[in-house]
Amino acid sequence: MTHREELWENYEDALMALLMDMVAEEEGKQLLQELEQMKSDPRYAVPKEIDDHVYALINEWFEMDNKQPENADSAIR
Repeated sequence: MTHREELWENYEDALMALLMDMVAEEEGKQLLQELEQMKSDPRYAVPKEIDDHVYALINEWFEMDNKQPENADSAIR
Protein backbone atom coordinates (compact mmCIF):
# COMPACT_ATOMS: atom_id res chain seq x y z
CA MET A 1 0.00 0.00 0.00
CA THR A 2 1.40 3.38 -0.96
CA HIS A 3 1.73 6.27 1.44
CA ARG A 4 -1.09 8.09 -0.33
CA GLU A 5 -3.40 5.06 -0.04
CA GLU A 6 -2.56 4.83 3.65
CA LEU A 7 -3.41 8.49 4.10
CA TRP A 8 -6.74 8.06 2.31
CA GLU A 9 -7.59 5.03 4.41
CA ASN A 10 -6.76 6.92 7.60
CA TYR A 11 -8.81 9.87 6.36
CA GLU A 12 -11.82 7.64 5.60
CA ASP A 13 -11.55 5.96 9.00
CA ALA A 14 -11.35 9.32 10.77
CA LEU A 15 -14.25 10.73 8.76
CA MET A 16 -16.41 7.71 9.57
CA ALA A 17 -15.52 7.97 13.26
CA LEU A 18 -16.45 11.67 13.28
CA LEU A 19 -19.75 10.99 11.52
CA MET A 20 -20.62 8.20 13.93
CA ASP A 21 -19.75 10.46 16.86
CA MET A 22 -22.03 13.19 15.51
CA VAL A 23 -24.88 10.72 15.00
CA ALA A 24 -24.44 9.29 18.50
CA GLU A 25 -24.41 12.78 20.02
CA GLU A 26 -27.60 13.79 18.20
CA GLU A 27 -29.36 10.54 19.14
CA GLY A 28 -28.27 11.04 22.74
CA LYS A 29 -29.80 14.54 22.77
CA GLN A 30 -33.06 13.18 21.38
CA LEU A 31 -33.15 10.38 23.95
CA LEU A 32 -32.51 12.82 26.79
CA GLN A 33 -35.40 14.98 25.56
CA GLU A 34 -37.68 11.91 25.45
CA LEU A 35 -36.57 10.94 28.95
CA GLU A 36 -37.42 14.38 30.31
CA GLN A 37 -40.85 14.20 28.66
CA MET A 38 -41.46 10.76 30.13
CA LYS A 39 -40.38 11.88 33.61
CA SER A 40 -43.05 14.59 33.61
CA ASP A 41 -45.78 12.35 32.16
CA PRO A 42 -47.71 10.42 34.85
CA ARG A 43 -48.55 7.67 32.32
CA TYR A 44 -44.93 6.50 32.56
CA ALA A 45 -44.71 6.47 36.34
CA VAL A 46 -43.85 3.17 38.00
CA PRO A 47 -46.80 1.93 40.08
CA LYS A 48 -46.15 2.21 43.82
CA GLU A 49 -46.72 -1.53 44.36
CA ILE A 50 -43.97 -2.42 41.90
CA ASP A 51 -41.65 0.24 43.28
CA ASP A 52 -42.15 -1.06 46.84
CA HIS A 53 -41.65 -4.67 45.72
CA VAL A 54 -38.39 -3.84 43.92
CA TYR A 55 -37.02 -1.92 46.91
CA ALA A 56 -37.92 -4.84 49.17
CA LEU A 57 -36.05 -7.25 46.88
CA ILE A 58 -33.00 -5.00 46.77
CA ASN A 59 -32.97 -4.71 50.57
CA GLU A 60 -33.34 -8.48 50.85
CA TRP A 61 -30.32 -9.06 48.63
CA PHE A 62 -28.21 -6.53 50.52
CA GLU A 63 -29.14 -8.15 53.83
CA MET A 64 -28.20 -11.59 52.46
CA ASP A 65 -24.95 -10.23 51.07
CA ASN A 66 -23.97 -8.49 54.31
CA LYS A 67 -24.64 -11.42 56.63
CA GLN A 68 -21.50 -12.85 58.17
CA PRO A 69 -21.10 -16.62 58.45
CA GLU A 70 -21.64 -17.98 61.96
CA ASN A 71 -17.97 -18.92 62.24
CA ALA A 72 -16.67 -15.78 60.55
CA ASP A 73 -13.43 -15.76 62.57
CA SER A 74 -12.60 -19.34 61.70
CA ALA A 75 -13.58 -18.82 58.08
CA ILE A 76 -11.15 -15.94 57.70
CA ARG A 77 -8.19 -17.63 59.37
